[in-house]
Amino acid sequence: MRAAFLTRIAPLALLAALCLPGSAQAQFTNHSIGFEAGFFYLTPEVGATSGPTLGINSTLYLDHGVDLYFRAQAGLHQEGGGMPNPKNLIGVFPALGLRYLFSQEDFRPFVGGCISYLHFFGSDSGLFPDALFAVVPIFGGAEYYVASNTAIGFQVEYHRTLVLNETLLVHNANAIAASAKVAWGF
Repeated sequence: MRAAFLTRIAPLALLAALCLPGSAQAQFTNHSIGFEAGFFYLTPEVGATSGPTLGINSTLYLDHGVDLYFRAQAGLHQEGGGMPNPKNLIGVFPALGLRYLFSQEDFRPFVGGCISYLHFFGSDSGLFPDALFAVVPIFGGAEYYVASNTAIGFQVEYHRTLVLNETLLVHNANAIAASAKVAWGF
């Protein structure tokens, strides 16, 4: 039942939310750049442990409440699989996508989707794939403008992954990321 919700109902709900009409409102800033810190939860099938992340993000306002979104994060992880002396890993998670702002006032809730790439550096054991590709992760969150050009916010993401360096088979590897952020508009 849960899998059916995540694969069928959640994308339909996201599509329906994106199609809702909204009134024209003032846009504080058309560009933003920010910093974020959070936690990246990985299922055991990925082969690396969950860990903290730091990153930068940027948005470019397109039109009608739609932003072009870019993010680059790095995280600290360890090799999974119950190894006796797991190596430390650095995970890199860039993403490019679109987000829809439900409101363009001080408080801005949003949903979106992006194409994201996941790569771990530091392993030579070969116990897990070197690269994972997250196919259109969905995310949601909110920002609040505490000043005309400064916002604080949070974001939560769900990733379903494909392994790139194998035969493009879907593995049961999922990830959930949550982060807090601060952004400056210009």
